[in-house]
Amino acid sequence: MKGILICPTCGQQTLKVKEEAVKGQLLGPTNLTCEKGKWQVCVNDNCDTVYIKNKTVIRKDELKSAVFFKDKTDDALICYCYKISKGEIKLAVEHGCQTTGEVYKYLNKSKKGSCSSNNPLGKSCSNVFKHTLNLLLKDKVL
Repeated sequence: MKGILICPTCGQQTLKVKEEAVKGQLLGPTNLTCEKGKWQVCVNDNCDTVYIKNKTVIRKDELKSAVFFKDKTDDALICYCYKISKGEIKLAVEHGCQTTGEVYKYLNKSKKGSCSSNNPLGKSCSNVFKHTLNLLLKDKVL
């Protein structure tokens, strides 16, 4: 199908991602972003490939930090702007927080950031943050 790309490493369908997000995740300055084409991201957590553009493949170990969709540990960053990890959200839940606002307040963090360059998907972390919080709240009840 036209427009649908697959990861050359795992064969899974990829998602479009803004170049700004890729630049924000790279370890150092690079000219990789100068080539023509659109960046894609592989969100398969069993695959080491993160970003793809034409024949260029950027793997997990070439990034500044682990990306949440590849890292299932408590150290996984959920909010990249304020460096909030899954473990910190879990701690907030253990202290009675039930909403994202309560978590931000408990952790003494702001809710405004530069998601387009800080988040590896180039989007707001709010949906992932809410999803993570809901999973942790559900685990707490069980």
